[in-house]
This record gives sequence, structure tokens and C-alpha cells, in this order.
Amino acid sequence: MLKGIRAVALLAAAAVALATGPILAQDQEAVFDPVVSATVRIDAVSTGRHGTGWVIEGVDNQNRAGAAVIATSYNIIEGSSEILVHEPGSNEQYHATVLGTDSDRNLAFLEVKDIKARALTLTRTAPKVGRPVWATGYSKAADEAEGPNRLAVNASLKGGRFSRDLRGPVSLESRADVNQLEHDATLLPGFEGGPLVDRCARVVGVNMKSGAKLTHRANLLIQAAAGVMNALKADEVIKAARDKGVDITVKDGEDCGGGSSVAPAAPGASVATAQPNGSAAAPAASQGSAGRLWEMFQSGSTALLLALAGLLGLIALGFGVYTLTRRQAAQATGWEPVPAAPAADPQPPRETPSRAPSSIPPAAGETKVPVSTLRLTGRGPGGDPIELSFSSGALPKGGAMIGVGANADARIPDDRADHRVSRLHARIGYDGRHFTIEDNKSLNKTYVGGKAIDSHTPTPLVNGERIKLADVELSVSIS
Repeated sequence: MLKGIRAVALLAAAAVALATGPILAQDQEAVFDPVVSATVRIDAVSTGRHGTGWVIEGVDNQNRAGAAVIATSYNIIEGSSEILVHEPGSNEQYHATVLGTDSDRNLAFLEVKDIKARALTLTRTAPKVGRPVWATGYSKAADEAEGPNRLAVNASLKGGRFSRDLRGPVSLESRADVNQLEHDATLLPGFEGGPLVDRCARVVGVNMKSGAKLTHRANLLIQAAAGVMNALKADEVIKAARDKGVDITVKDGEDCGGGSSVAPAAPGASVATAQPNGSAAAPAASQGSAGRLWEMFQSGSTALLLALAGLLGLIALGFGVYTLTRRQAAQATGWEPVPAAPAADPQPPRETPSRAPSSIPPAAGETKVPVSTLRLTGRGPGGDPIELSFSSGALPKGGAMIGVGANADARIPDDRADHRVSRLHARIGYDGRHFTIEDNKSLNKTYVGGKAIDSHTPTPLVNGERIKLADVELSVSIS
């Protein structure tokens, strides 16, 4: 009898270990997958600098003409006239335009059209001292591991512990003190601009440099094998993003709100497999209470886990005794279960005669809506010819954006250093009867028939009319 009890207990403990291990590993993967999927590689082509960025606002078809916003460090893209962003998972390249910069915080926001990566959530709540944090980025070492002339398609993930809050200038050029975080995640050169996240996969900061030593902005770089790292705190990122009109998601508080929490992540992997000190780590639980149990286990408090395993073993033992007792009682009375009678074969479904589809004539008086074409012609400030064409049948649902930005659907050639046409100046639409134009909150306004029109208010266009984007005049032709 005693041997049977021990066997049942051992089987219960083994079942718990086997059942929970894969589930916890899957939950942990689910926590960090969005972080890796939102972390992008930044190439400043003109200056040869490389770094990391992350999606802070997803694709916005309504207000940004299909563009997303990328946050990164200003020193990575400063002085570069051409910036490329690589899609995570595929390395597909997109041209980026600078939405705005903040030199005091060493921050830059880029607009990238049609990138598929989704945005990350930010939090103003810093982890408690000693709690785990993870940094994500693209490093030269990861690229070399892929082989000659190849780039890693996903960012690497490094784990460490949060040390303290601090406040001060970011660089020698900074004019203001800003909030920063200190941590010991072992980062690699190239992680500049990447996100620093907490156990709930919320952005708590932006990777910036090694240590707290002040230096010029151009030298705000992460040094290999540095023991202490600095990040710009997320509350500073939130302030700068809102100043630039970026739509962000913020979730404060220690509680993940039912979200996942995990143990420290592995260096160089999208799923944590090792502690910051290099020791192997078992999978961590996804829920907050399970995460706390895991932390207790890490600190040596295994008694609780053993007690839980024993309780599950006793439950399994009780169920086994109950089943055995029922079986013995049945045998003593001579009762045997009667197998259920096989179900009768269901009647075959009645076949419905197939009918050839009847041809339905068009309704009386029904006419096919003709396709119209809008042409805008003129010359740019430098004399370059402008010939834009839009078909009523091919216009996207949200309209087509025109402006000087690389992410505009139709580009206006205004290469002046102080160009007056905005990056996404106006939107061309079709309401089913008329082509329309609406100003997109441009700095120098849009004019129809010599009058400035209100922003985000579609105005019908008439054949032969003249419009102006700032000081660029165009003729309207509709056929």
C-alpha cells in the first residue's frame, strides 16, 4: 500500500513538471515576441551610422497616410539625409523621413510608410531596484553570426537588473536635466536607440550609452563589455512624443493588468534562457502570482513549491483510492457496467437537386458608374514639371496624400532647404461624385480658387480650377 502511495505521488509530481514546463515556456515566448517584432534596425546611409529603433505608433491610415512612427536615438540619424529602416523578420527596407527631434533628450521620431510591425506600450513606472529588465537591439556580433554580408533578421535580447533612477543632462550639448535609468544588462554596440522593457514587456526606457559619464552627443555609444548602462526614462519619451503629435499607448503601475511577467531573459535570444550572471534559467510563469513563485524559487524558497507538489500528489492519491473502492464494491455485488448500445446509423441526407444558376438581367435603368481621372499639373519652385494623375476607381479608401515627404503617395518636387510644402500637405479623395482635396494641417495651408481651406475638410474640385499647396500652384483637369 505504501509503495502504491509513493508511486502515485511521484507520478503526480512528474505530471505537474511535464505539463507546466512547456506551457510556461510558451507564455514566456508570448511576452517577448511583440518586443522583438517591434524592434527595427536603423541605417543612417549618409553618415554610415547604425543603430536600433522601435515602433512607438503603428500604421495610421487616417492621419499619417499609412505611416508608422519609429523612436530612436538622435545621435544615430543626426546629419544623415537618407535613413533606412529594416522590417523585423524580413529585413525589408523602407525609407524614413524625420518627423521631429529632441536634442536635449537625444531622441528622434521617424515616419515610415507601410511597415508591418506593431507598436509597443510604454510605462512611466520604473521597476523596483533589483527587478529584471531587458534591452533589445541589433549588434554587429549578431550579424557576423549570420554569415558574411548577411544581417540578422531579428534583434537580440539581453537581460539584467534595474539599479537606480538618476537625473541629469544626457550629453555635453544638452541644456536640460532629464530622467534616466541605470541597469546592468550586458549590451552590445548597436543597441543604441533600442527599447528597455520590464517583465510586462512595457517600454521603461531607451538604450543610450555606457555608464553616466558625460560626453558629446555624437559619442553617446554603448561600449562592449561595459558593466553599467544608462537609458533615457520612458516618461521623457512620452513627453517628447506627445509634443510631436505621436499617438502612443501608456500603461502605468506595477500590476501588469493580467498580462505576463517573466524571469530575466537570456543574452542574445528572443526568449529568456539564462540569467544575467550566465547561469541557466528555467521557464518563468506568465501570471503575476506564478512569477512571484518563480522568484521565490530562485531565491532558495523551494519549500512552498514542494508543498504544492505534495498537495497535488495527495489529491491524485485520493482519486486513485476512490476509484479502487468503487471497483471493489462493484465486483462484490456482481455488478458489471453494461456497454452502451451502438448508435443507429443516421439516415443519409436527402439530396437536393442541383439547379443551374439562373442569369439575372440587370435592373431596369441601371447604369455603370464611369471612372473619372483627376490631373494636377504645374511646376515646382525649381521649375520641375509636376504632372499628378488620380483615378476615381483606384484611389485608396483613405485617399492619396501629396507632399514633399518620401512617404507621400504623390510627391511635390520642393527641394528648397526651407521648403514650404509640408511632408504630407494635403489629401486627394473621391466622394462618389466629385474629386476632393483637404488640407492635412499643413504649415502654409492649401488654397482652392484663391481661398485657404480648413484642415481635414474635403473641398470639391472643379474642372479648370487652380489650387495652391503653399506657394506651388497647380491646374485642375477632370475627365
